[in-house]
Amino acid sequence: MKYQLYVKNFEITPSLREYLADKLKKMEHFSDKIISFNIDLSRDAHHHKGQVYRAEFNIAVGKKLVRVVETDFDIHAAIDKARDNAARQLTKIKEKETDDEQLAV
Repeated sequence: MKYQLYVKNFEITPSLREYLADKLKKMEHFSDKIISFNIDLSRDAHHHKGQVYRAEFNIAVGKKLVRVVETDFDIHAAIDKARDNAARQLTKIKEKETDDEQLAV
């Protein structure tokens, strides 16, 4: 699956890049409908108690946009939350399209 990755306020390690690619493999069954997939990873500089990471997914599916923003003290957990939330929304879109197709027949 192709995606654009933007990183702000921290360095992305090769292991984190591999972790992200591995987690997004589970979303490949939606790839036939996805037009664009943008991922923004950042460390929030506004928090004074520890580092808070932010994962934002913007996925264009047909004429719809799925936007997910999750935060956590661990970047891996923020990625997992965002992926799960995006997969849930993409599943709803896919189910609705199949229901609409069945009603049209």
